Amino acid sequence: MKQKILIVEDEAILFLEIKDLLEENGYDVIGYAENGYTKSYDEALSVIQKETPDMVLLDIVLKGVLNGIQLAEKLNTYNIPFIYLSANSDSTTLSEAQKTNPNTFLIKSKPVDEKQLLVTLQMALTKLSPIQKTGVWVQKDYGTQGMATDKNEKVLLRFEDIHYLASSGKKNNILFGTVNNNKPVEYVLRKTLDFMEYNLPDNFIRVHESFIVNLNKIKGRKNGKILTTEFKEFKMGVSYEAKTKKVLDDYFLK
Repeated sequence: MKQKILIVEDEAILFLEIKDLLEENGYDVIGYAENGYTKSYDEALSVIQKETPDMVLLDIVLKGVLNGIQLAEKLNTYNIPFIYLSANSDSTTLSEAQKTNPNTFLIKSKPVDEKQLLVTLQMALTKLSPIQKTGVWVQKDYGTQGMATDKNEKVLLRFEDIHYLASSGKKNNILFGTVNNNKPVEYVLRKTLDFMEYNLPDNFIRVHESFIVNLNKIKGRKNGKILTTEFKEFKMGVSYEAKTKKVLDDYFLK
């Protein structure tokens, strides 16, 4: 699955240059206009309310009243990471920008320094990835706002210990169910189920819009449509039922 990048840039020519570069290198550029051009706070907000980018490239100077630093503050409330991309490098601006905890800060050049941009973006995305060879880095609690934050304590939850993943009801937050001392425990991660579905091992299956289940933790089926695990039951979603049943039949006949 391609990683989604939102470019918030008021200069149309520069936007197109960056967009073409990213698409040529396998990224999916999303945005407000048909071609992805997003030039203001309001346009960017409209985009992130509909779909979640993996990273935002954010200019500080935008069209309209509100600037990129104010947009960065809003992105933090949505738990969306961002990289500042700006020609403005004075100390006051940098100090204000740094307070919003960006992933990094790139000085904008014309033409774009392609290698620098691609390497910086890839490094930032790699650093963000919670998925390791043996498991997933998750967080022990929700933080003061009921959502995962990068400041909360993290633990590596091994794939074989994950029973299920579930939507938490908070935007861009999912729960990981496991068992500790014979008691059910849930951890939290700032990602989407769509992202996890395409990045987990093959023994994890999406059975509902809101659930992914570890096939190795399934104890049985009730009424043909309800999957039972040690502590929870999961009803197959209508649009997932046929695929789930086929996967279950194939998997348990091995």
